[in-house]
Amino acid sequence: MYLENEGNFQFKPYAIKEFNEGHWLTMDIGDIDGDGDADIVLGSFIPPYKNLQLQSLKETTQKAALLLLQNKTR
Repeated sequence: MYLENEGNFQFKPYAIKEFNEGHWLTMDIGDIDGDGDADIVLGSFIPPYKNLQLQSLKETTQKAALLLLQNKTR
């Protein structure tokens, strides 16, 4: 659940379907897209697989590794 702050402690809830596609473990903020505001990056836990090369990880799991929430307020 994402709560957008509309001011005066009023929050608008959002459910983002991509949230269900990961095991979110880490979060960081920063100006990822270089537009001067803070964006949110979520990192997902993907269980390790034996004898798996990094480039084939995407092919073996349907779970997302990262989710970027871009702030478009500026």
